[in-house]
Amino acid sequence: MTLVKHVIFALLLVSPLSSCGTSSTSNVESASGGGDGGGGGGGGEECAFTQGYWKNHPDAWPVSSLTLGGVSYNQQQLLAIFHEPVRGNGLISLAHQLIAAKLNVANGADGGDIADEIAAADALIGGRVVPPIGSGYLSPSSTSSLVEALDQFNNNGECKGEGPVCGNGIVEPGEECDDGNTNNDDSCRNDCTKCPPPAPVCGNGIVESGEECDDGNQVDNDGCSNSCKICPPAPVCGNGIVESGEECDDGNQVDSDSCSNSCKICTP
Repeated sequence: MTLVKHVIFALLLVSPLSSCGTSSTSNVESASGGGDGGGGGGGGEECAFTQGYWKNHPDAWPVSSLTLGGVSYNQQQLLAIFHEPVRGNGLISLAHQLIAAKLNVANGADGGDIADEIAAADALIGGRVVPPIGSGYLSPSSTSSLVEALDQFNNNGECKGEGPVCGNGIVEPGEECDDGNTNNDDSCRNDCTKCPPPAPVCGNGIVESGEECDDGNQVDNDGCSNSCKICPPAPVCGNGIVESGEECDDGNQVDSDSCSNSCKICTP
């Protein structure tokens, strides 16, 4: 009985210590960027992860090869680089963060804000082959700013936002219009591009694009022609109004006075 009590007591001591030790180690790894934690600022979907995560989860890699500078590496070589200690070589520390950053972008992280730093890192590496695959070297002072920027991205990068959703009634980047319906025959198509206005219909009483007028009838001499152009009405001889094309108009039908029935001035 006494032996059983000693065993139980020993288990109670070991279990909490083991749990605390694991938590402490995890926290140190996460703080140093070498743990398995993801980035993305926490919460929701995560697309960006630290170099430690990618080093320890090769099955999660979205690609099986990457180019660092001007040299291409397969996954086995990239994992070897991940496991290579820095030992004062800025090229290795830069490669660690650059591999992680490129994996994050391939995994769906939004690389827009880090694209310049990735390009700068590739340019700085150039044709150098990263240890242990090669013996390339860069001074830590020449790589420190890029290492820091890439590390920030790997710890805090966010997933790419969804593209515009055509049909939600909101005109988003990349859309010309969005009327919130699925009618493809109105002014906004189902792909959220604007439709050209329909050809005008002369005689429908609506002044449309390309028309000067539209009086809704087929009378050609009433001021608006049948082609929907503005035109003066034909003169009416005998209405007492001298109109275009008339020499006179005395408002009567007497053909023997000074103004004939064709609205021409008669000479005595």
